[in-house]
Amino acid sequence: MGLIQMKSNKQMVEEEERAIQDLVQFEADEKKRLTLADELAGYLRRAWEDAKKEKRSVEQKILDNMKAINGEYTSSKMAEINTFGGSKIYMMLTETKCRNGEAWVKDILFQPNNIPWDIEPTPMPDLPGNMEEEITYDFMQSTVNGVLQMAAQTGAQINPDMLGQRMRAALPEIKAGAKKAIMDYAKEKAEEMKDQINDQLTEGGWYDAIDELIPDVMVKTGILKGPILRMENQRRVNLDEEGVPSLSVESVKMTQYERRPPLDIYPGPGVINFQKGYFFDKLAYTPSDIQGFLDLPGFNEKEIRAVLKECREGSLREWTSIDTERADTEGKASEMIRAWEEVDVLEFWGPVQGKTIQEWSPKLKKKAPDADKFYDINAYLIGNHVIKAIINPDPMGKRPYSKVSFIEKSGAFWGVGLPEILEDTQTACNACARALVNNVGMASGPQVVIFEEMLADFEKGDFVPWKRWWVSDDEGLMAQGKKPIEFYQPTLIAQQLISVFEFFMKQADESSGVPAYAHGDPQVGGAGNTASGLSMLMTQAARGIKLLIKNIDHKIIEDSILRQYFWNMDHKKFSGLVGDQKIVAKGSVSLIAKEQQAQRMTDLLATATQTQVMTPPETRKLLKKVFKTHELDPRDIMEDSPIPMGNMLGYTPNPGGIARPGTLNAAGEPAQGTDFQTITGRGGPASAAAPPAQ
Repeated sequence: MGLIQMKSNKQMVEEEERAIQDLVQFEADEKKRLTLADELAGYLRRAWEDAKKEKRSVEQKILDNMKAINGEYTSSKMAEINTFGGSKIYMMLTETKCRNGEAWVKDILFQPNNIPWDIEPTPMPDLPGNMEEEITYDFMQSTVNGVLQMAAQTGAQINPDMLGQRMRAALPEIKAGAKKAIMDYAKEKAEEMKDQINDQLTEGGWYDAIDELIPDVMVKTGILKGPILRMENQRRVNLDEEGVPSLSVESVKMTQYERRPPLDIYPGPGVINFQKGYFFDKLAYTPSDIQGFLDLPGFNEKEIRAVLKECREGSLREWTSIDTERADTEGKASEMIRAWEEVDVLEFWGPVQGKTIQEWSPKLKKKAPDADKFYDINAYLIGNHVIKAIINPDPMGKRPYSKVSFIEKSGAFWGVGLPEILEDTQTACNACARALVNNVGMASGPQVVIFEEMLADFEKGDFVPWKRWWVSDDEGLMAQGKKPIEFYQPTLIAQQLISVFEFFMKQADESSGVPAYAHGDPQVGGAGNTASGLSMLMTQAARGIKLLIKNIDHKIIEDSILRQYFWNMDHKKFSGLVGDQKIVAKGSVSLIAKEQQAQRMTDLLATATQTQVMTPPETRKLLKKVFKTHELDPRDIMEDSPIPMGNMLGYTPNPGGIARPGTLNAAGEPAQGTDFQTITGRGGPASAAAPPAQ
């Protein structure tokens, strides 16, 4: 005899809605297949259907992960619990780990007065044009002018032949100085580019997008889109002829960034990253947004107007099998899905054959001249209408998307989320918690066995304190040892269940890399009972999160800022900022505790001042670094003149190596100063091979 499956009303309604949704989708797909507007639309429609099929299992896994964070059982698990009965408690283990892991990552990436990236020149900067030769020439000229100026100030006589000979002897030092001048120029340009990019990232929402995608990283995969060029209204301050300011609003082109939900990204079959194959980004636009595309380059006015006419029919939605469940998981009313006035736009990135592109728009024949070759395009598909198709505007063919997962999977587009790692321990903890609640409930009072035939006819069997039971023993059952009422006390095994629960909680600490003591649990025990022991445990725990931070550094921060960097290089107004530079993400570097770094800098300063191996200006620079590690602004503390700082540090410079104009020999020349004597042939390493002065 088979078991009868029990389903709640909510489950039955959900299954009915899915069936209706699948039927509606099938009819809509069939209609679209029969009424395709052109070959490009047909190609994109087939690619979309393949991408949807490819993602079905991933969609369900993402929803299950989201439910685990929300503290909800899957529909199948809830049906099993309802069949068994008892408690439906859900322990928020996954939510706790994800929330604290998210806070940990954000604390590392977004530290006060710091940005999680930098721009540095390469070790051997390759400057554009003849810039290196110009900088080298300027440095050599300034060196000669410096020698001549020093000679004029001291009254020394300069022999041109001797000067040339000394300059050739000091050529290695001059080349090193010229190299340093080139590096200084590259650093200056890198700093200017950094300021420019930081301003673009701030205005373009990059920092907000990074903050928003970190929860997606915990769930499954975080996705960043940008830079994308959009028109934005900005307020401007204008001054009239009398200098009176006034505000105005004007539309300007800006590069922007946004977090894309992983449920809206559909990679094609076999695609493992954004730069290979094809993928779709499911966007939602209102009819007002779509009509704003009219007259923009790359858009087809005829197709846009056709879309606007079809908007009234409400058929321009791309339904998927998870829409109802997704709305429920995200806390949205499921009935609003169909009532909402937005239109689904499928943004396509991928290769398309030249013939298909040329048929859609003859204007694209210049950029896609070969009918047989494939060209990387960006297209918008709405229903059966392709309203936009352009060749990928990036000169290197890069798509403006980046992604990272909590754990990367080699050869796969989607990684592994933290809820998947905790799935087994979460299931075990839930089972222990349900058993614990059920056991406590069962053992909170006795179980009672009542023989109804031995009760009096008027006895109702109610339980109240000090109750008197009326029984009837006409058949003599009590003489046979039977009792009309028997009590049984179930065994309380709460302590054993709690021990099992705590075991799985510790397993969750190990597997997740986010241990309880990392987010404030005082019950550490063992080495964690001491400050040094807890610090050691925290350092060990940081190793688990360091891999994630490195992945975010490389796959999100460096990747997106590099795209912004090259976007700036491609535009003439930023060309003056270009040097040979590299993007450096600093998230993983920030894992070193600030307290330890500050202590090391303080110790270094003490060593430098005690040994007096550094000059006052060098010590002043080091002291500024120390102030910054303690999050103090040196400009608020240090004076402009380095002399008071030398007194404050107790640093007494050695006058033996400093040339003083007042110390002259019999010939009226400086008697001290190694650098000047080297140039004039009197002392220093280079003077040994020089001929005697005439």
